[in-house]
Amino acid sequence: MRLYPIEVRFRRFGDIHLSDLIGAIGVYVIWSSRSVARPTYIGHGTILEKVSRHQKRISLRFPIPWDGYIAIFSGSTHSVLKREAMAAERLLLFFAIHHDFFPAANRNLGCSDAVADFCRHRKLRFRVTGYDPLQPPSEARRLALPKIADATWQSGRRIGIYNHNWRLRKLRRPRRN
Repeated sequence: MRLYPIEVRFRRFGDIHLSDLIGAIGVYVIWSSRSVARPTYIGHGTILEKVSRHQKRISLRFPIPWDGYIAIFSGSTHSVLKREAMAAERLLLFFAIHHDFFPAANRNLGCSDAVADFCRHRKLRFRVTGYDPLQPPSEARRLALPKIADATWQSGRRIGIYNHNWRLRKLRRPRRN
C-alpha cells in the first residue's frame, strides 16, 4: 500500500515572525488565558485571516491574551496545502476527542472528507514534530520523538486510525469533599 505523508512541525506563537504568516496556510491551536486543561480552538486555513476572525468571534468568551501553536504548510499547490491543513485539523480533533481535550470553541469535528481524500487508495501517515499542540503552553515541551498516526479508508465512509503513539495524560480537576 502506498503512503501519503503529512508532516507537521508545531512552533509556539511567540517563536514565529509575522512575516512568516503572511499568506501562510497551516493548522493552529489556540489556548486562551483561561484555558488550563484543553485548548480553546483548533483550526486550519490562511492563518492570519482565520485567527483575526476568531479573535472577533470568540474573544468575548475566551479572553486574550492567547497562546498556542502554529504549523505552517509549504511545498505544494494552494489547494493541496489547504486539504492537508484540513486533514491535519481533523486528525488533531480526533486525538483531542479521544483524550478528553476537545476545544471549548470548536463547533464541529473537522472535515473527514479531507482525510479520506488522502487515504482512499493508500495509507495516510500524520507525523507531528516540534511542540505537542495538545499540551497547555504553560507546560510546553519539545517532543523528543515525533507523534505519528496512520489512517486508512474503511468501508462505510469511515476512517480507521491505527498504529499511533498519541498517549496523553488526562488533566482532571481535584475532587471536592
